[in-house]
Amino acid sequence: MKKQHVVIVGHGPLPEALKASAEMIAGDLPNVETVGLNAGEEPTHYRDRVLQALGENSDVLILSDLRGGTPDNVAAAIARRREKTWVVNGASLALVLEAAMGDVELSVRGLQDLAEVSAAVLTFAPST
Repeated sequence: MKKQHVVIVGHGPLPEALKASAEMIAGDLPNVETVGLNAGEEPTHYRDRVLQALGENSDVLILSDLRGGTPDNVAAAIARRREKTWVVNGASLALVLEAAMGDVELSVRGLQDLAEVSAAVLTFAPST
């Protein structure tokens, strides 16, 4: 089964670092692209770069680093106007691995399952 196209968007070098870290674990991830927002970059210019990364692919999952940040807002605006494009914010290494390698159903239920997988890796250690 062909994996869906995944685009990681976020601030600065974080998207590329997430992909590089995922590739250390999983090997080459040709279905994953990254678009980092540069300091001082205009949102319209960033939008154009995200659209370029999306290309003509259908069934696209965009992972953004921070809810309400410019990369997330740009991705959400694109997804509202483009069919078969979904956005999940709070990108982490676990989320990138699951999205890139798992059999993620691009539907509301499928993305809820993806969010549960990501949340399951969150733990805390109480201070002593």
